[in-house]
Amino acid sequence: MPHRLSATLAWAFLLLTTLTSAWPTFRRRDIFDNILDNPGGLIAHLRNFGSSLYGFPSNETGLKVARWHKDLDVNPEELGDYAEGDILFPPSIGRNGLSAVSARWPNGVVPFMISPYFNAQQQRIIYDAMDDYHKYTCIRFKPYTGEESDYIRITAGNTGCWSSVGRIGGRQDVNLQVPGCLTQKGTVIHELMHAVGFLHEHSRYERDDYVDILWDNISNGRHLDGNILDLIGGIFQGNSEVKLGQREGFSKKDILKIRRMYRCGKRSVIGDYNGETY
Repeated sequence: MPHRLSATLAWAFLLLTTLTSAWPTFRRRDIFDNILDNPGGLIAHLRNFGSSLYGFPSNETGLKVARWHKDLDVNPEELGDYAEGDILFPPSIGRNGLSAVSARWPNGVVPFMISPYFNAQQQRIIYDAMDDYHKYTCIRFKPYTGEESDYIRITAGNTGCWSSVGRIGGRQDVNLQVPGCLTQKGTVIHELMHAVGFLHEHSRYERDDYVDILWDNISNGRHLDGNILDLIGGIFQGNSEVKLGQREGFSKKDILKIRRMYRCGKRSVIGDYNGETY
């Protein structure tokens, strides 16, 4: 009996060690702290991309997204030949430097215009994504009147799903190639989060201060995308069946990040999210 108990305990210890070796190691500070409490840190991180951050939309990316379908184990915005798949700044920003970019939108108001090349159903998906911002955050997308100096233009070019990060001044494009980038509302929300001022979670400049990512336990070619809850819930020996980077819509943490960055306070519409009011 003692031998059997010892064997059982040894097996349990081995199993626990195997499972926990795949978990990220968290440190004391709250991992959900938002980098945009420190906008200078965001700009410093963006500079690390160098020249890869700037360029022109890619037709090669468009071909990849045109072949994309929902059964693939990748999100369409991960297919881009851009920084981290879907981050693209115009070359003029590269010439002028990043000191003035990646700013918040004043009062959380984002003027926008939508390309006429989207059909009614595709426009509805875009508006539904914006409605989620209006419901859960203090971000307000408002139609461009021609008087605003800074605004986003949502385009339908055959160049993939991409956006710059934050308000860069003047007109800035958010591209949503059809149909791939409009198959899921969450893809639209994702690209608009870039335009609002967010990087991908795994690329936050202070990531390594709070989490140790065990890259050997992540399948080749997979991007850690979406929110950090996907990371916590899904990485086990690189063979988890949990898909990283959900694109169904906001996560609760996404909402809290936006509210924090824009200091929403009483300007927020307090919405019920997944049965929880906050």
